[in-house]
Amino acid sequence: MSFQLRETWINKLRDIIKSNFSEVQDSTGKVKKQWFNLTETNKEAYEISKLKRFLVQQKLVMQDTILQMTKSSL
Repeated sequence: MSFQLRETWINKLRDIIKSNFSEVQDSTGKVKKQWFNLTETNKEAYEISKLKRFLVQQKLVMQDTILQMTKSSL
């Protein structure tokens, strides 16, 4: 069950990140500031980025869900 949950969530998260966190243009055609840089290559910049914090948060939510599902099945 945890494998299926992980695979489903990972694929959905990947799709959400690619579709919603990519560059966004405002009404004048200018590119807005990108809060979640998906093409970051600098490790130090990634370590302090909002994308890393978001992914860590999602990992903790997934772990908590698996723990709750395990407890409820026992």
